[in-house]
Amino acid sequence: MEPDWVIRFYNQRGTAEQHIKEGKYAIKWTRLSCSKFRNNEVRLQLHALAYNLGNFMRTLALPKEVEHWSLTTLREKLVKIGAKVVKHGRGSRVENLVQNAANLLELEKSLGWRR
Repeated sequence: MEPDWVIRFYNQRGTAEQHIKEGKYAIKWTRLSCSKFRNNEVRLQLHALAYNLGNFMRTLALPKEVEHWSLTTLREKLVKIGAKVVKHGRGSRVENLVQNAANLLELEKSLGWRR
């Protein structure tokens, strides 16, 4: 075997292991708690779809500044923005946005969704 081939093989293996680790921690695709095999199969397929959609969004649909973010960071900063909806006599409003909401506003501006 050529040394270059061995190095490329192990680099690809390491990259695959990183993708698996990211899926385990960001998407939590190891949580297959259903009692039937078919249900777990569908659940794993849905997790794989979520992982692929997250990767698509990170690499192709978002600005270059966030392309290097892990899926965990993407989820924490953009998807899991905590807020509380308060209803009162005049209507409803959103209160207590976390600090990461500013990240979402900046992203929306850079994508042209908000002015």
